[in-house]
Amino acid sequence: MCLQQVEQVTKLDAHGSVPYVAEALTRLREEVGNQSTVLGFVGAPFTLATYIVEGGSSKNYTHMKRLMFTQPEVLHAFLSKMADNIADYVRYQVLLFFYAFHLMHFALCQPLLRFPRETPS
Repeated sequence: MCLQQVEQVTKLDAHGSVPYVAEALTRLREEVGNQSTVLGFVGAPFTLATYIVEGGSSKNYTHMKRLMFTQPEVLHAFLSKMADNIADYVRYQVLLFFYAFHLMHFALCQPLLRFPRETPS
């Protein structure tokens, strides 16, 4: 992955891209009513980014590790775009009356959590 590819990531238009989600969730909300809580669902930015960078699930996270250690600025830019789109998707679900969410979190092994970070000056 390179910065040029990250720049091509577009802003999510949930209404236009996944209208069937609104339809399904609205029907579900109508059927359940106030009898039960219905959870919204979103993936965490790092989780979704890992699936995209790896091209699916992975046991070793080779591509993600390479990106973290060799191009942290690209990873940060990608995660920022992912976070913005995920926030938009949460807002989309809130408009459908979902007030509780499950955030899918992906935990990596300890060595990966030590990738280079910018230090405040």
